[in-house]
Amino acid sequence: MKTKEPREPNDMLKIYGLGRFKVKYADKEKGIDNWTSNKALKLFKYFILHREKELYNDELVEIFWPDVDPNTGKKRLYNTIYLLRKNLEMKDIVVNKTTSYKFNEDYKCWIDWEQFLEIYNNLDNNVTIKRLKQAVELYKGDLFPALRYENWIEDTRTNLKEKYLDILYKLSEKLYEENKHVESLMYLNKGMEDETYREDYYNLIMKNLAQTGRMYDAISTFENYRRLVKDELDIDPGASITKTYQQIRNSKLVQQQVSLPSNLKGALSCDIDVFNQIYELEKRQITRSDKTFTILAIDFSGLTIGEQKTEDIYEEMARIFRAGDIISFHNYVINIILHNMNLDKANFILNRIFKFLRENNIGKQPEFDFKEVSGKK
Repeated sequence: MKTKEPREPNDMLKIYGLGRFKVKYADKEKGIDNWTSNKALKLFKYFILHREKELYNDELVEIFWPDVDPNTGKKRLYNTIYLLRKNLEMKDIVVNKTTSYKFNEDYKCWIDWEQFLEIYNNLDNNVTIKRLKQAVELYKGDLFPALRYENWIEDTRTNLKEKYLDILYKLSEKLYEENKHVESLMYLNKGMEDETYREDYYNLIMKNLAQTGRMYDAISTFENYRRLVKDELDIDPGASITKTYQQIRNSKLVQQQVSLPSNLKGALSCDIDVFNQIYELEKRQITRSDKTFTILAIDFSGLTIGEQKTEDIYEEMARIFRAGDIISFHNYVINIILHNMNLDKANFILNRIFKFLRENNIGKQPEFDFKEVSGKK
């Protein structure tokens, strides 16, 4: 019997499954559009994912043709294997073993998600920033994105996604340690595109923002996280992120920029420039969610109560709002950002304000202007 010659390295089969799908072999490339059978394409993906295993006919029929009788299923499997080989133009890519099939081990493979996992598996071995960036570059998106409703891929896809978030965090952490704060934030924001609840992300974002002097953004990040986990998970922030918040909150730079309420009660008070920057930040962040906030302007310029009286009202009024709301005073106008509140829900805020004004003997009402800001629908 003639021994088969090993395949040369330049005949390596290259398979890309992260965020897209294509196969490269020698001078040929096969993308999704090159397949005449969608079922054959799905079957090939299954073989690649389990290429080190022997896959029995009954198992394959149960996964791909669960609603047909076993004999019909085996015939369809046989025909689909034929189409798989034909589409790839590789007659021996899958080996028939009578009651099972197996991916041909003579084909040496380079697979993007396996390269990604190789880097991930060295996270604890002082992996370099360069290698971490290579892993991020490999991860173009979810594994086999076209297979959104196939149960057999879901666990692997989710596992890879979690590992991707781990790598992004590790890379961001190393960049933070090297004082590359803008770049660190860039990679953290990539992870935040998936609306992660991970506290370590928010914590590191706050640290980066604080190191670049963006104290109001750091504080706003904490407030956003606190509302998120309270609204969605009904939990409070953990000890680590709360400690970071307290450190930022008590810094001298914060005392110069932002006046924080004691015991986290009442709105966060700041000057108008900081208020405007927080407003722009909130608008950018909310576009990735279905949340809503309302901005309220209370204009006292038509009242003859004087600037000092208006400032006193402003300082007292800050206490009637919620922790996490943002308040500022400029040119007789009090501006407030009301988080997680649409116009319909803002009526009870108006009632609270009217009651406050009456208690402070403000006979004539100031002018009110409400604006609702919503994210994606």
